[in-house]
Amino acid sequence: MKRLKNLALIVLLLFSINTFAQDNKKGTEAPNWVAKDVNGKVYSLTDFAGKYIMIDVWATWCGPCRNEIPHYAKIIKKYKGRNIQFLSISIDSKLKRWKDFISKEEIGSLQLIDERADSSPYVTAYRITGIPRFIIINPEGKIVEWIAPRPSSIELDKLLAKLLK
Repeated sequence: MKRLKNLALIVLLLFSINTFAQDNKKGTEAPNWVAKDVNGKVYSLTDFAGKYIMIDVWATWCGPCRNEIPHYAKIIKKYKGRNIQFLSISIDSKLKRWKDFISKEEIGSLQLIDERADSSPYVTAYRITGIPRFIIINPEGKIVEWIAPRPSSIELDKLLAKLLK
């Protein structure tokens, strides 16, 4: 019975991955989103049209997210002045905690938050089931990578070098 249950779980997992891949093909239109900065100014995806966009979806309470911050800062510094906008969109539900955290960190990306946390419409639209999650969008608003390599991976640097050549 246990083997049958495990087999059913594997089939379900493979079906879910296949469905995700079919629904979220590279080159599809990136879903729009809105989030605000530390001063309350609201931004959306369309504010960055004409540039590559790299989005880091993260939270202050997420250990792996925090571990990626120094690597993300190095990538941002390396590609500064190129046709790319680096964004960090927090899914923290506590605004003060997020503000306190980002006031101490020098990341270099535009820091945004959607306090609706994991019930945010963009979390659903981008099918975010775990963080950190990195997404790359091209200047035409099409998805380059739904799940981009993490900044700690050499693969991200290779991908950005290729895109921004």
